[in-house]
Formats: sequence, C-alpha cells, structure tokens
Amino acid sequence: MLVRELTINAKLSVKTLSSFYKKDPSTISKKLKQTRQSLVPKALLYFDRSMFNLKQSLFIHGSFLTNSVRDQVLAFMRQKWFPFSAWIAVERKSFVWYVLLPPNLVADFLEFVNLNVRTLQVHYPQLRKSKTYFFYFKNYDFSSGEWIANPEYVIEEPLRMIER
Repeated sequence: MLVRELTINAKLSVKTLSSFYKKDPSTISKKLKQTRQSLVPKALLYFDRSMFNLKQSLFIHGSFLTNSVRDQVLAFMRQKWFPFSAWIAVERKSFVWYVLLPPNLVADFLEFVNLNVRTLQVHYPQLRKSKTYFFYFKNYDFSSGEWIANPEYVIEEPLRMIER
C-alpha cells in the first residue's frame, strides 16, 4: 500500500513513486487509484485560510478526564457547534484533535480543553512551510502516544504489499 508514503507527502507524482518502489508507473498508478478510492472518500479542497479568518491550526493530543467528558465532547462535535473546523480521533480516553480556528479563539479553546483533560500536548504546525498529509489512523500508536516510524513499518511492509 502507498498509504504510508502518501502520509509523508500526499503530492508525490506517480513517476517519483515508481522510481522509489522500482515498479512500472502503470502499476503504481493503479495502486494509487485503488488506495485513494478506498481510503480517501472525500475530495480535498485547498482554500485561502486568510479569506475565512481561519489562520491557526492546532494538533492536540491528550486523554480525557472521564468517559463522560469524552462522550460529551464527541456529542458536541457531532452537533457541529464549534464556530470553527474541528476533527477528532478517539480511542478509549486518548484523543488526537485537529482544529483550524481564528487566532482570537485559541486561548479560550485551549482553556476549555485543559479543563477537561488529564494530559495535554499542543502542537502548532507551520502551515506556510508544510505539506499536505492525510491522517491515516493506523500510523499512530494511541497506547504509546507516538507515530509509528520504524523502517519495517514504513518501508519494508509497504514494499512487500506492492509486490503482491
């Protein structure tokens, strides 16, 4: 599968991928199409965040205080009551939360989150210097709180799958 490579850089060309995996471009193209159809069901929209006052991105990782708090936050998200874009992945009490919000709401939002979590890590990506990544949940180990990045997982296993 190309998922791991695409999570590193979603804009890689078929030519680049075929030379990296030493496979025919038509094989890579076919695998790429299958991967995108099965794992990326929605079209991606690139927009100018400055036009919408959505300038600050945050990746938040932590664990909720209780299952009740977790359930309340998830219910709130399903209702889409946040006045900005937010996506969350949850496993038990652990979560990874991505928000894109106006800078004037960052402090209030983080205060809300801080009051409802046991542990908290906040990451501010530098969007002007970053690339587009798909979040593929199997690349993240919720138990250890870290991205899976060992060579066997990132290189060897995908190569074996392409060779099938």
